Amino acid sequence: MLTQLFLLTTNPKTKITDLLNFKNLTIILFSVFIHTFIYILFINLFFFVFYNKICNYKINSKLFILFISIMFFGYFARLIHSKEVYRSFNYDIYETKNYLNTHYNTWFFLG
Repeated sequence: MLTQLFLLTTNPKTKITDLLNFKNLTIILFSVFIHTFIYILFINLFFFVFYNKICNYKINSKLFILFISIMFFGYFARLIHSKEVYRSFNYDIYETKNYLNTHYNTWFFLG
């Protein structure tokens, strides 16, 4: 499911409105909420390990809003980025896919 979302958002021939249909929007929201929960959990775990306390409700709610916003709009930004890469490679889909796969896999493993 998340692989399908990655392929959809890195395909420069995908229309932005395709991300807004019910099925894709549901997958996006599922991914955003799952990743937000995991990131907030790790931040709280970090604070618990190093400071022996977890973040309070106010900090967690601000982190929640921040992560939701960044990740939701990030899917649209990734699609726009793939369209720009596609245009810069003179509409060569093979080079675009090769670049995007290398680019995102590198950042994923660095993260």
